[in-house]
Amino acid sequence: MLRLSLTWLAAAASVFGALWTVWPKDRPLTGMQGAGLALLGAVFVLAAYADIRDHVRHQPKRYKTDGEVNAYMFRRISKGGRVVVFTRDHTWAQNPKILDLLFAKARRNELAICLPANTDLTRQLRSQGAEIIASPQLSYTPGARFTIINDGRIADAAVAIGRQVDGVQVIEEFPVDPVFAVTKDLVEVLRRVPV
Repeated sequence: MLRLSLTWLAAAASVFGALWTVWPKDRPLTGMQGAGLALLGAVFVLAAYADIRDHVRHQPKRYKTDGEVNAYMFRRISKGGRVVVFTRDHTWAQNPKILDLLFAKARRNELAICLPANTDLTRQLRSQGAEIIASPQLSYTPGARFTIINDGRIADAAVAIGRQVDGVQVIEEFPVDPVFAVTKDLVEVLRRVPV
């Protein structure tokens, strides 16, 4: 955040320093010139605000309790759109509110879950319309956990990747970028693994 703020301050100093250097000092500002400078300043401030807001919105989120992680997951997957959950054991899904949401998304064909082996829950979700991608034949439990949000929609799709750091769950979101592409490829590879 500090680096971004300093970048915008340096840009402002450069632009206004250049204007100060080349602006004629022997005549006063006209109304049009003043309006132009005011417009330039306003655009500059709005651009800086949008950039800093976007940076803050996409910073990794830190959660200390399972309840906080569950609230985050519920918020992210409760909106309309298809989600793909890549999980090891879906223990986060034991909350009744989340279970209801998963079944509702399954009935709307908006849910895919990737995990090492089927469970009673995934069998129930499959019967309701969820796509379950289990890969017991690999005999491997991946360390990765992520959720693809709005799968199939380019404009607002994202992937949320969770990891433990010093006992705190850190979740970072990535829009459609190389990280997103790798997660999509991983899901597609698992879809194609023969059962």
